[in-house]
Amino acid sequence: MNEKDNSPAIFRIATLWMFLLSLPTPVSVLAQGVQAQGVLEEVVVTARKRTESLQETPLSVVAFGPDALEAQNVSDLEQLSIKLPNVHIGAGGGMGANNGNIIIRGLGADRNAVNQEMAVALYIDDAYYGRSDGSLLNLLDVERIEVLRGPQGTLFGRNATAGAVRYITKKPSEDIEGRIQVTAGSDERIDVKGSINLPISDTVVLRVSGASLNQEGYQINALGQDLGDRGTNLIRGYLRWDASQDIEVLISLDYSDTDTNGSPNTLLGINRASPGVRQAIAAGQDPTDDPMNDTERSGSTTRGFNDTQSFGASATINWELNDNLSVKSATTYRDLDVSAQFDFDGAEPVLFENHDVDRGTEVWSQELQLNGTLFSSRLSYVAGFFYYNEESNDSRISASIFNPGIPVPGASISGGRFTLPHELESYAVYGQGTYDLTDRLSITGGIRWTWDEKTITITETNFTGAPVRYRPNDPNGNVGPLIETNDHSWSAVSGRASLEFQATDEIFLYAAYARGFRAGGINDRVRNNLPFNNYGLEPFDEETVDLYEAGFRGDLLANTLRLNVTLFYQEFSNLQFARSIQGTNRTVVQSAASAEAYGIESEIIWAISDNFRVDGNAGLMHTEITKVETGVPLNVGDHLATAPGFKYNIGAEHSMDFANGFIDTRLDYGWTGGFIGNPSIANRFKVESYGLLSATLKYTTASERWSIAAYGNNLADKDYINQALSLLSIAPFGYAQGVPGRGREGGVKLEYNF
Repeated sequence: MNEKDNSPAIFRIATLWMFLLSLPTPVSVLAQGVQAQGVLEEVVVTARKRTESLQETPLSVVAFGPDALEAQNVSDLEQLSIKLPNVHIGAGGGMGANNGNIIIRGLGADRNAVNQEMAVALYIDDAYYGRSDGSLLNLLDVERIEVLRGPQGTLFGRNATAGAVRYITKKPSEDIEGRIQVTAGSDERIDVKGSINLPISDTVVLRVSGASLNQEGYQINALGQDLGDRGTNLIRGYLRWDASQDIEVLISLDYSDTDTNGSPNTLLGINRASPGVRQAIAAGQDPTDDPMNDTERSGSTTRGFNDTQSFGASATINWELNDNLSVKSATTYRDLDVSAQFDFDGAEPVLFENHDVDRGTEVWSQELQLNGTLFSSRLSYVAGFFYYNEESNDSRISASIFNPGIPVPGASISGGRFTLPHELESYAVYGQGTYDLTDRLSITGGIRWTWDEKTITITETNFTGAPVRYRPNDPNGNVGPLIETNDHSWSAVSGRASLEFQATDEIFLYAAYARGFRAGGINDRVRNNLPFNNYGLEPFDEETVDLYEAGFRGDLLANTLRLNVTLFYQEFSNLQFARSIQGTNRTVVQSAASAEAYGIESEIIWAISDNFRVDGNAGLMHTEITKVETGVPLNVGDHLATAPGFKYNIGAEHSMDFANGFIDTRLDYGWTGGFIGNPSIANRFKVESYGLLSATLKYTTASERWSIAAYGNNLADKDYINQALSLLSIAPFGYAQGVPGRGREGGVKLEYNF
């Protein structure tokens, strides 16, 4: 395991369980006998693109409904991180509070750039969200959040080598209903959320939801800016038209605008021998004088900002052809624009900063899907076609040394990179079927073929703002400003097979194999000294993951105890690895290594009574690099990045009648083991383990129209680093930095339902 203090962690979880079980209420409830016990509700998911019970799904899935999200104080995807075993969700350093990095079982995307895709596929309903910008979605009128661990090679084949996160919104219903919620809390938090569902006619229903989310940051830089602030306005509209008894049409529009000062940034270390640091010291600015390991203060003198605007539209048609066959068409569009400025290092000197970042992405996708049954419903199947088109323009100007005029060996760096544009076109066909061999034994098989083509055009400027030019006597005969284009295509076959056994009415077992595929890409750092290597625009190979998994799903003790356990082993091939080149601010991606990950994931829910239950989950995982290509700065035997060896979450929930209503109390504690921020020999940095405690106390009237809740997050005010990057040994930088989490916060929520 990656984390060395597993014994203390296990002791803590055992102690907490004993504490919960010793509470007065559950002890008295247990004394009443089995008849006082509650019954667990069925959890329904669509992880296999059909509606089924979570307890009969042969995948490693964790699902959160709206009540669970509210009870656990989860307001965006990042706050789910502490609650998910073998999953890490963090805010991207510098680019803003809603720029995400999602890692499952040690695999994610380790740089924010348009030329590399996320290993974890993010979906908003039927729409694939292919960029990390704006991916830490705020929760608004959600029906369910599903997190699928492991490669999803058939039904979610769009780069889902690590897994998928599905953000599923509430759809229009036949009833007139609405909800208004106001939250006031620490750091001047004021959130207002609302939704309304309005039947317009017998066949048309409209649902509209919106929110204004505002909160000051929790770290102050040298200019007095509060970093880590929130400022988001969003609105979503759904129109459902029942065109006939068999045809349903769903039209959705959404818009969000996030304006923040960017993420907090803590300076974790300085290498005084690095060229950039030496220049800063020579100019009278010693970065070692800046706040170090301080989660509340940053020495940065860069005025940070991030403005992210996102507009989406979708049209989904569901057509029931007959009792055994339905057709679904999902057309989606998204336009995403980002403007930002940020300091990577958290220090006063300009060791590495990005100014005037402007990025625009436009996406179209189309999916056609068949769902049906054959052979007297013994075979259920899904088949479809998926098309995806994405075009991104990206420009950023960076400064990496305090004074470029001071000659320091190895510190010649260009200042601006312009991607005009990066284009992706993808096609896929897929099919998956489950055949019931007997009433209890089933077999599933699925396959997907994917073809991707990418084209990129790059130019650069130097620190004076002048275009970088081809070298004199360029062997390819090029003259003038350096502008290069390259294109490449990849194709792959992925899929899934599983054997499922309903051992009893309460116990479900499965064994599965799956292969996932993440397309390769083209490096985006053009260089005039590489005329015979596409001037640096070299492609890197596709990444594949093979999964071997076995699972146990049990609803035990008269459906009062739910225990789910998953064992997995994964092999990574052509692992996409981003590395920094010494003496430059360039990062290149290459197919660098092979690796493996294996472990166990478990979830438990125990309904001790109708009004008291405990729940928890844990993940135990080992990751290891098994093979390294020549010249790559990785060591065989080292762990993958952001892959804690041990992680757990435990919670207790109690309900009681009170004053013509009822009170719900919830307590949660989540612990994440230590991990390395980057597996590179030169970039390795250890992030310490941390635990977070949260609680909610909620009163609801008997009519359930009104409720008021008090909440607290990180009640122990724990200082912790969510993710880290070390460039201590990479010239000219010489620093390590991390993104801290928010400290203790609390507040109240007032809600009205009608």
